[in-house]
Amino acid sequence: MLTMNLDYIRNRTKILYSDPLPLPEGHQLKVPTITYSGRMTLHSGTHTFHLIHTPGRTAGETAVYIPEEKVVFAGDNVFGQLGTAFHDAQADKWLESLKVLEGLDVRFIVPGHGKVCDKGYLSTQASIIRGWMEEKAKAQGGTVDETAIKRKADPYFDILDFGIKPGLKLPPTSAR
Repeated sequence: MLTMNLDYIRNRTKILYSDPLPLPEGHQLKVPTITYSGRMTLHSGTHTFHLIHTPGRTAGETAVYIPEEKVVFAGDNVFGQLGTAFHDAQADKWLESLKVLEGLDVRFIVPGHGKVCDKGYLSTQASIIRGWMEEKAKAQGGTVDETAIKRKADPYFDILDFGIKPGLKLPPTSAR
């Protein structure tokens, strides 16, 4: 089970952003009062919401499947025709999670980024991930040019490579 604490969040933020938003003095991390492991089902009116842990793009990914609407909100495991971000990726688990999404009775997949798609796009997303894995494996032992690897593996790389990059500059705190 993925665990995060305030120190982890602060350290991760320092890695991802060179000028993170400051936490207010005396800030207390608010932890969830309801958690789940694997799967959880919620009901609201005539709808059922299946929360499914789908690690891959990140360890904590969750897909939300609403069978009555034949839709799944896939989170960052699906990049609908955009450049795929790979930082923090767990590629083998990601491929397994795409198989889980493939097994759902859906007409629409709402990605974390990009265009709404159908299940046909999942094979494209899996191919991008496998290509990234293969290119990384070829580069082992040598200098890894992550941009070149992504460009070679991802046909959507140039459409929008918006992944968070170490050292990303946010506007000065005073402008936020």
